[in-house]
Amino acid sequence: IVRVIPNTPSKIGKGVNPYCIGKFTTKEQSEDVQKLLEIFGDAILVDESKMNIATAITAVGSTYWFPAVKYLLDFTKAKGLDKELGYKLVFETMQGTAELILKTLQGPDELKLMIGTRTIEEEAVKKLFSEAVNKAYEKIEASEKRLTV
Repeated sequence: IVRVIPNTPSKIGKGVNPYCIGKFTTKEQSEDVQKLLEIFGDAILVDESKMNIATAITAVGSTYWFPAVKYLLDFTKAKGLDKELGYKLVFETMQGTAELILKTLQGPDELKLMIGTRTIEEEAVKKLFSEAVNKAYEKIEASEKRLTV
């Protein structure tokens, strides 16, 4: 038995798909699962006890970013940028930010000090994300309980 909850970036081979395996899964089967899931992006073996946490981040995670992306794209359009340029500015900034954090292993609090202008209310963002990810986690936990009854 293998448990995996794919996410939307998997559609283009850029997902991060945590999975866990049952106790009767052989080493060869586990390796096959890893290879199969790598088609969809990163495949990360996690302990079953951590699966719901991982799922709240990965499977639901895109929904946290889509509204921000939509607003930024709407802003570029409203300010007269053509669609292609707007997409390039928004997505390359997002991608570059993610890569900066991954490659430097510096925390966001440290990295934001490199930027002189800050206009976002961080406590409001923290509250928004905290509520969203906790709600996702609770729904996943409730779904799991219904399945195991």
